[in-house]
Amino acid sequence: MHSRVGTASCELVQRATLVITKRYASIQIEGKTSETYSLEMGPDDYLEVLASVSENVTKEARNSGFKLKSESQIPMDLPKLRGIQGDASCPSLQDAVTEVDEAREQRRKDVQGKLYKAGAGDITLPIALKQEIPEPDSQPSQKAGNSNADANRKSNFRGNGTVSLIALIDIDGSVKQTKLVRSSSPELEKKAADAVARWKFEPARKKGLPVPSYLPVEINFRLR
Repeated sequence: MHSRVGTASCELVQRATLVITKRYASIQIEGKTSETYSLEMGPDDYLEVLASVSENVTKEARNSGFKLKSESQIPMDLPKLRGIQGDASCPSLQDAVTEVDEAREQRRKDVQGKLYKAGAGDITLPIALKQEIPEPDSQPSQKAGNSNADANRKSNFRGNGTVSLIALIDIDGSVKQTKLVRSSSPELEKKAADAVARWKFEPARKKGLPVPSYLPVEINFRLR
C-alpha cells in the first residue's frame, strides 16, 4: 500500500492484505487491527498488487474504490519510507506512519459525519440481523373515561394496523432513533417504535465503509 505523506514528495509503503467479502473490499494493513477502506485513502494513494492476482479480485477492489497498480514482486522490507523525487526531504518512518494514520482517521470521520439515505446512489441497504415484529394487545388498555371514548379506542383495533417510521441506523448497526411518518392507530405507535429501536442491522456502507443511514420501516399489525 502506497500512501502520500502530507504535501512532501515522499510516500509510505506498507504491507497490506486485500480482503474481499460478498458486499465490499477492504484492506488489512500489517500491524493494524481494523479494516481500511478506499474512502480513507488520499487521492494519490494506491495499492500495488501482484500481477498474478485474479481479474475478479482486482475488479472487486476497484468497484470498492481502490486504485490498483500491478507489480511482479512486492518488496519484503516493509514498512518503509521513500522519496518520490531524488532530493525529497522525508520525515522519520514513525512520524510518517502517525501522519498517514491521522489523515485516514480524519477522512473516515468526514464520511461518517454525514447522514445517508439507505439504498440511494452508492449507499448499500442495511441488512436486518435482528428484527422482531411486535404483537398488538387483543384489546386496548382501558382507562377511566366515558363510554364513547372507550368505544373509539376499541374501533381502532379492528382489522389491520400499520405504522410507518424512519429508522436512523448508526455505523454499528444499532437503531439510534426513530421518527413517526404515519400511523393508522395512535395506540400502536409506541409499540412499533419500541420494537424497531431493538432491531439490529449490518449497517449501510459507502465503498465498504460503514455509514449512518436512514431507512423507511413499515410495521403491519394484524389486530384482533
